[in-house]
Amino acid sequence: MGENEKVIRAGSYETDLIPEVYIIEKEGVKTKVIQKVISQGYNGSIELLFGISISGENLSDITVLNHNETADYGGYLTEEWFLERFIDRDVRRQLELVKIINKKPEEVVAITGATITSRGVVDGANRAFKNYLKIMEEYQDEKN
Repeated sequence: MGENEKVIRAGSYETDLIPEVYIIEKEGVKTKVIQKVISQGYNGSIELLFGISISGENLSDITVLNHNETADYGGYLTEEWFLERFIDRDVRRQLELVKIINKKPEEVVAITGATITSRGVVDGANRAFKNYLKIMEEYQDEKN
């Protein structure tokens, strides 16, 4: 946490698959939404942490908290080269998984040999994006 930042638990936006939601405020201005998301991988649940910048409405951070994927293929989901594929994605566009090359801004290339694992991360991101948009819609309604 940075100086003058405050963490607010947003429990009303939590679900079974999004068990933790936090809003970060700095000097009274909401700056980021952080969500813990549970998604399905090849070998069970994948726990992910997504940070979404409110000013840019893009994914600013992604962390894999826990997984049971195999080390040889699925384990690559923790590698920076894979996680970077998600950074700066526009939360207003639902991500799509592709196998070879991305041709559109919403496409994310899967880990070769770990399509189900990759799908789990994409599904988790999309779940976080939808929840973020709901949070921001209600926040805007409160301001008006």
